Parts: sequence; structure tokens; C-alpha cells
Amino acid sequence: MIKCSIIIGSTRQNRKTPTIYDHILKKFKIYNDFQIEIFDIKKYNLPIFDDVLSYKSDQLFKIIKNNILISDNFIFISPEYNGGIPGVLKNFLDYFNKEFNKKPIGIITCSSGYLGGINASNDLYKYLFHMQAYVSPNRLIIPNINDTKKIKYSINIQLDTFLDDFVWLAKAVYNYKKYLINQKTKEIF
Repeated sequence: MIKCSIIIGSTRQNRKTPTIYDHILKKFKIYNDFQIEIFDIKKYNLPIFDDVLSYKSDQLFKIIKNNILISDNFIFISPEYNGGIPGVLKNFLDYFNKEFNKKPIGIITCSSGYLGGINASNDLYKYLFHMQAYVSPNRLIIPNINDTKKIKYSINIQLDTFLDDFVWLAKAVYNYKKYLINQKTKEIF
């Protein structure tokens, strides 16, 4: 099984990102070789990042780091706040930037406006690319997040293509990593 963690990148009280997660979960059922887990950063309440060295011995840091390391790939769901990603998501990425190295990642953003969080999507892409993650080129942008009819319309039109592209990338990287492990095992014996 390929483990995919879906990261909810907002901690606000009335956030809309969990709604998107529900739609993804329904569509993801056709990919029966994937195990889906939710990773809600609201649950962890990380302090403002200072220096990773001061947190390495912290138990919470170790739990989160381990959860990231055992995931094969990720889908980030982020709203756009004030023209960018939420500060809490950027704080999370500052803590765990090395752990996303060489991991396939899909990006979904949303906003109440008609541009669907394009600025947040570009910010997230830039940060993850800098971390040397394998970011899927097809990103899902959901405008008008407060309008239930428009959300369903946007998701129904775009989600299948987004997931097909993401799953292709995730499987390609997963299979290549398995191949490399097999090659190294053969070299040892």
C-alpha cells in the first residue's frame, strides 16, 4: 500500500479545508492501492519556529517527523489568507522542510474569491520546490469556497484530472524507490 497523507493547512475555527478533504476521500476510493490518512496541523499547535535544533528532542516534534517520514506522498489543502498561505502552514513547513525532500506532493488551494487561492498555490509550490519535493504540476484551485454549489462544480470538473496526475506521479516515485531498494539489496548479497 502507498501511504498518502492529506495535510490540512489551516487552523481557523470556521475553516473550509476539511470540506475539500471529504470530496477527495470519496474520489480517492477508486485508487485501491493507496492508504489515505488525514494530517491536520491544527491538532499539533506548534509554537512559532525558532531553530530546529531546539526542538529535535521534543516528543511532539519526533511524532510529527515520524508521521511525515513514513508517508510516501502528500496532498496539501490550503486556504489563501491575505494573498498567501496561512502563517501556521508556513510555520509547519519551517519545522519539517527536510522531511519532504523527494516526496511527491499535490497542492490544492481555495479562497472565497474568484481566483481560488492562486497566490497561496504559487507560494506553496515555491516553498516545496525549494525543499526538493516532487510537486505535481497540475494543481487544484478552488474559487468561491463559501458557495456550496460552486465548490461542487469546481471540484467535480477538476478533481479527477488532479488526482489522476497526482496518483501517476506518486506511483512512479514509489515504484522507482522500490526498484532502487531492490538494486541495493542485490548488491549486498
